[in-house]
Amino acid sequence: MRGAQLPDDAISSVGIVFGVGLLALGGTMYLIAPASVLPVVREELGIGPAAAGWVVSVMYGTQVLVSIPAGISLDRLDNRRVVVVVALGFGAASAWSWAAAGAGDYWSLMASRAFAGALLAVGWNAGVNVTRRSIHEQRRATVMGIYTASAPAGFALSHLYMPIVVSRFGWSGIFLVPAIIAIVGAAVFVVASRHRDLTGADTPTASVGDFRRVLSNRQLWNVGILAFLTYSVYVFVNSWTPSFLTEVVGLTLGESGFLVALFPAIGIISRSGGGLVSDRLFGSRNRPVILASFVVTAPAIVVLSAVRQVLFVLLVLALAGLFVQLGIGLFYTYVDDIVAPNVAGTAVAFLSMLGFLGSFSAPVIAGVLIEWSHSYVLAFGYATTAALLGVVLTWRLDEESA
Repeated sequence: MRGAQLPDDAISSVGIVFGVGLLALGGTMYLIAPASVLPVVREELGIGPAAAGWVVSVMYGTQVLVSIPAGISLDRLDNRRVVVVVALGFGAASAWSWAAAGAGDYWSLMASRAFAGALLAVGWNAGVNVTRRSIHEQRRATVMGIYTASAPAGFALSHLYMPIVVSRFGWSGIFLVPAIIAIVGAAVFVVASRHRDLTGADTPTASVGDFRRVLSNRQLWNVGILAFLTYSVYVFVNSWTPSFLTEVVGLTLGESGFLVALFPAIGIISRSGGGLVSDRLFGSRNRPVILASFVVTAPAIVVLSAVRQVLFVLLVLALAGLFVQLGIGLFYTYVDDIVAPNVAGTAVAFLSMLGFLGSFSAPVIAGVLIEWSHSYVLAFGYATTAALLGVVLTWRLDEESA
């Protein structure tokens, strides 16, 4: 007797989510790769902390600029074709970065990463859209959590393996490995989605007034500001903690990469589980989960700046990584509750833009503070302040706004 088989649509949906998840994973590996080996990057390019911060932040800067226009366009385009174009463009941008790094050309590297950042912003939002459209509504929150978990998985893999890549292939190699993963993911997506309609053609075309109402939605702004603060703290830790552990605590790049990898990696659990905690423990209320995220993160950042024992560093990174990412999945699933389906892509892009803005500003601000003060104290103070501000804003929100 043959065992039960999954329906074709279910198999296709798994392939779609896995494919765009791999594309996002490769993109986030590429994004954070320089931070994983920042002391090497600074030495090879002959730059200081502020300029090094821009190597990471330039991608977020272009993502801020293109996110909203991309979201509006994605509500009107075939997102399946967009994913393919993004993957091919990202492959070209990665090759450009590899060549610029090999030549030691800082400005060419910056240009290539700016181009890649714009592509990945479009790809991330398109990935959210095709994931939402390929999954039944009853499973959407869970699957969206899985898709968003591709980002911390990419960060963790970068911190773990980029020091190894540098030791074997030179530092320019860190830009090629993520591209291979992303292109494989796009190929899986193309095969899995070939018989699926992911255009959202059953929803009415959005008008200018619809877009205006999205961008003036108070609840969306509330969630967006919290996303900005969350990503500010998250990217700060990912960007500067490897250098902090190397320069201040005295670890090697490989050791610091192993420790810091735990910070995003644990987000695979917390991003996927944030909605489950909200539903099971708090009756689908979001604010307690988001509040707990900031309440625990703020003191954890303070402790991280002070501890020097490896075991305590590991424990604090795990705790901070678990809580700072707890509300991220809720930010994206919240879109379906506050906007119409025909402008959901725009709302997703708006949340992404504010998250990108926090991600963009954090490495640059921290780099300037480190260069100015010749220490990490002010930089960690900046991240702690962002977390405390999140506590205040979440506490003042009505439940309907959180």
